[in-house]
Amino acid sequence: QQHRKTVGIRLKLTGNFSPENPPLVLIRSNDTSFLGMMRSCAMANIPFIPVTFTWEGSGPWFSELSKYYANSVQITNPGDNPDKSIEDLVNLGSELTQYFQQRIMIVPSADTSLMLLQDHFKSLEPYYLLMGSRNFNQPRLDVICKNKFAEKMNAAGIPIPQTFSCNSLQQIQIILDSVNFPCIYKPARNDYVRSFQNNHKMLKAIECK
Repeated sequence: QQHRKTVGIRLKLTGNFSPENPPLVLIRSNDTSFLGMMRSCAMANIPFIPVTFTWEGSGPWFSELSKYYANSVQITNPGDNPDKSIEDLVNLGSELTQYFQQRIMIVPSADTSLMLLQDHFKSLEPYYLLMGSRNFNQPRLDVICKNKFAEKMNAAGIPIPQTFSCNSLQQIQIILDSVNFPCIYKPARNDYVRSFQNNHKMLKAIECK
């Protein structure tokens, strides 16, 4: 275990890190995925920084029982204050880029944290390598959002199930008059708090007959 004093906080890093072997930043939003990511990094001797946030009623966090969980950095819950959570990530990224003299790869563990990073791509880009284009230089909301992805597939002549996008109450009847049943109803994109699942008994999609 090694630690260095950086500009604003005493940032501790676990693992064999160096400018040639900088850490990953791993965001915990799905505990199972996050635990697997930590284990994989540890087995590959990749140093990492766990970034966590909590909310009322969250947990238990089994990842915190792992021998690989150490020196985590807590940020504001994006569901409560997304701007403050991004400010926290920017502050962390600033510390890391000053120390390692390069951008650090940040990896989400669920769609919720993925959408947070994609929505605030430009604010985070100076400090992090973010999932998106192959050169890490632009977000890919054009394919993450299911309705936009469907438009791309249709434009390319690739067969996919008939897809309708509903953006207002006025469109509901139009879709009902056009859709074939049974069909699947699901959000075009996830938000930061899984509101669709929370309102539908934790289901990710609903079959309509």
